Amino acid sequence: MNETEKEAWQAFRGVVDGFLGNKRDRNYKELKPLDVEFMKALHSKVNIVPVISKADTLTISEVKRLKKRILEEIAGNEIQIYHLPDADDDEDEDFKEQTRSLKVSNVNCCVLCA
Repeated sequence: MNETEKEAWQAFRGVVDGFLGNKRDRNYKELKPLDVEFMKALHSKVNIVPVISKADTLTISEVKRLKKRILEEIAGNEIQIYHLPDADDDEDEDFKEQTRSLKVSNVNCCVLCA
């Protein structure tokens, strides 16, 4: 493994060690400092795809508020996350429309939360 791969692996191990078994109040409101630290360590090495776990236990308005708050916190900490790219011009129209729909939908995304 080269040095970059070792750093990425160590950061990943930290995420796994920090999140597995981590119990959180159902009504959590913000990222923990550990969440931010690990995402800062990883965002330049891997794509971060934020996800709200157990979003099905929240109302639509709760999901929207939580998503907005967490994404603002991610941006405030200058953490880069993965954004769905636009469809290429040569893709068929159905695929382009699906991509457009996904980008504006209320997809439950936020951060590694348990």
